[in-house]
This record gives sequence, structure tokens and C-alpha cells, in this order.
Amino acid sequence: MGRLHVIPNGAESWAVRQERDGGIVGEYASQGEAEEAARGHALAHGDGEIVVHDRFGRTRATDLDPVA
Repeated sequence: MGRLHVIPNGAESWAVRQERDGGIVGEYASQGEAEEAARGHALAHGDGEIVVHDRFGRTRATDLDPVA
């Protein structure tokens, strides 16, 4: 099980990065799209946690359950 990070990718996009190898899973136009993609990837590949980084360096963990 690994950890995924939703990170700012420049001024106008967001990326989902795998912690174990640093590989980028995908690039998205918004933080919300990146979080949704990270959730789907985590559930499909058995990743255990998603950490969301904001543009100010703060982090938070997010739930793997789909948004209701």
C-alpha cells in the first residue's frame, strides 16, 4: 500500500504523485478533479492514503470513500 499526493503543478494545474516512486499519475485543471482522480486511483490500486497539498504548503489527509 502506498500514499498518493495531490500537489500544485505550476500556477494553473494540479498533479497526483505516487509517494513510493515519485511518478505522476495524472495532471488536472483543478484541485477537486485531482482529488477525485487520486481517490479512484487509490481504490483501484490499493493505495492507503491521499495527502492533499495546497498552494501555501499546508497538507491534509482526505477520505478514500466516494463523495456522497
